[in-house]
Amino acid sequence: MATIGKIRERSGLVIGLIGLAMLGFIATDLFSNNSLFRGKRGPTGIGRIYGEDIDPATFQNQFATALQNRRAQLPPEASLTPAMEGALNDEIWQQIIEDRILADETQDLGLEVTGKEIMDLFVGPNPHPIAMQVFADPKTGQIDKQKAYQIITNIQTQSPEAQQQWKSIEDYISKERLKEKYFGLVRNAVFVTDLEAKYDFEARNNTASIQFVPMFFNAISDSSVKITDAEIEKYYNTHKEDYKREDGRSIEYVAFDIAATKDDTLAAEKWINQQVEAFRKTKNDSSYVVRVGRSAFANTYQPRGSYPANIEEQLFSSDSGTMIGPFFDNGIYKLAKVIGAKNDSVNYYKASHILIRPNGPTPQDSADAFKKAKDIYTKVKGGADFAQAAMENSQDQSNASKGGDLGWFRDGQMVTKFNNAVKNAKKGDILLVQTEFGTHVIKVTENKSNKLVKAAVIERPVGAGAATQDQAYSAASKFRSMAVNGEEFNNAVNKMKLTKRVAENLKPNERNIAGLENPRELIRWAYATDTKVDDVSEPKVIGDKYIVAHLTKSYSEGYTPFEEIKDEVKVFAVKEKKKEMLAEKMNKAMDGATTLEAIAKNLQSSVNSAENVSFQNTFVANLSNEPALVGTVFGTKKGQISKPVTGENGVYIVKPTAFNTIKAPEKFEMERKGMASQQAGGVQDMVITALRKKADVKDLRYIYY
Repeated sequence: MATIGKIRERSGLVIGLIGLAMLGFIATDLFSNNSLFRGKRGPTGIGRIYGEDIDPATFQNQFATALQNRRAQLPPEASLTPAMEGALNDEIWQQIIEDRILADETQDLGLEVTGKEIMDLFVGPNPHPIAMQVFADPKTGQIDKQKAYQIITNIQTQSPEAQQQWKSIEDYISKERLKEKYFGLVRNAVFVTDLEAKYDFEARNNTASIQFVPMFFNAISDSSVKITDAEIEKYYNTHKEDYKREDGRSIEYVAFDIAATKDDTLAAEKWINQQVEAFRKTKNDSSYVVRVGRSAFANTYQPRGSYPANIEEQLFSSDSGTMIGPFFDNGIYKLAKVIGAKNDSVNYYKASHILIRPNGPTPQDSADAFKKAKDIYTKVKGGADFAQAAMENSQDQSNASKGGDLGWFRDGQMVTKFNNAVKNAKKGDILLVQTEFGTHVIKVTENKSNKLVKAAVIERPVGAGAATQDQAYSAASKFRSMAVNGEEFNNAVNKMKLTKRVAENLKPNERNIAGLENPRELIRWAYATDTKVDDVSEPKVIGDKYIVAHLTKSYSEGYTPFEEIKDEVKVFAVKEKKKEMLAEKMNKAMDGATTLEAIAKNLQSSVNSAENVSFQNTFVANLSNEPALVGTVFGTKKGQISKPVTGENGVYIVKPTAFNTIKAPEKFEMERKGMASQQAGGVQDMVITALRKKADVKDLRYIYY
């Protein structure tokens, strides 16, 4: 029973590890022919797949479970932001759709996971990471296979709760194994022939030298091109697939800030000052923080780097009971109290670094990187500003903008050579160290510390008070009373001298509008069935603002009507006509001309040249990307003048002057394996994309979220 209790104790960690993926084995409930299946009665579900509705209640239950699991993984003082919740919602949706699709595919193929396989994933030679999390001894990191086998075989004798936890783990591992089998089959089906390998080798290695005569589109002004509406519409009809669009809405809106005033700031400051004596005298710090402080109490000892930088030095040098503050930190008044301190069994270090990575895999690349790093090392040892050197040179983009600051880190957290160098240094030391990542110039910015401090912190954000909120709402309501349609909306904007903002082409599940915090409610209003074009919303609280919006456009999935994008299409139609004009001009210039120089003279142009033109790389020097031109080069004999080639930026006549051919190997085994491996790497996403299209997935989450 003690071992079962141990599993229960670790089950929270396991559920956290499983996270969203374990939702998949429940996903079939969303589509089964029971009370959750809603049939084909229109958009009553949160989405559709294979013509079946996805039940919103079941989705919501899984979303709530996922939120709970994700919150459990956060520090006590942290919370999920709207952006994080939105990303989690997207992850669940994608997982449910993928699981349903793969369930059908694996069933059609007759794939299954046997009980023996599952047992092997728990106690076999290569146990699943979840099995390691559940059964591994923390001291040895190894699984006692005999004990684990006994627990598994006797699980039916345990409580219903323990059995359900075990079933969740088992179902998740089984589902993961089934997915591995399916995609293993798909990857193994990727095959590259010798001929494909040969073509790839030639495309990568063979190059050409060319001469060409260009006539660029920008040589003809758009205004000089005469084009009719019929020609523009003809271009639209020919390229209609380019003008497909999804559901979309466009709005214009005005914002009324709910910003804290000077009085709100003074009120927050007064409140935090009133807490000092009571907080000092309380014997129950955790209760006081939770009850008064508007923040969670982290009942743990924390190392350096865990508290606000502006008070950390004082926290770590003060005795228990010391009050620090009030102080202002990022829009919040805070008051801290030292609860206690102790020493950790390991040290913590603080350093900054400049990383110089080799440009390639050769020893010379590593030597060049070391030389550059040593030059920087010499300069900073001589007094050059380390932070400035890091911002200018470091290739570790995660901290280069912060002057290379790594903050505090635990002994053993960095790679061994880096860790050992800092471990044996003192504050102010400059070090030069090579690791598997490159060469590091390191500055030790603090002496090592093993001190841990427990502190209680109460907070009072400076936010808009009731009077401030009422004032903003009153202004927003006044505006709304003056604007019942689009015309009146714009009249009211002008009368009240407000700034109107626009958000175009909002998608149903859009979560961002520039300048607005969590605007989902606003986007949901735009997509509501009772919202029509020209409607004006009631004032809505969006972040720290009241928003009043006007729906200007609403369109459904399909082809964008020609009249709506006529001006946009005209740009491309004009370019198309320029192609025809230049091609005709070039054909005339070629009449009777036998050399590029003669053709160029007829066109009042010049002969250009380019070296190292490669079939694999369609960028030509001084021309940018020109795939049609490159394709023509490798389809034309040396010394032969091509016909006019219509490219991305102009029309060209080209002549290959030399082909530089690398002898191909007799066998292409290595090339075939490399190409197959590269193609197999992306095949999983390609298969899922194709199967999603086949499943006709409709995402209607915007109705509910």
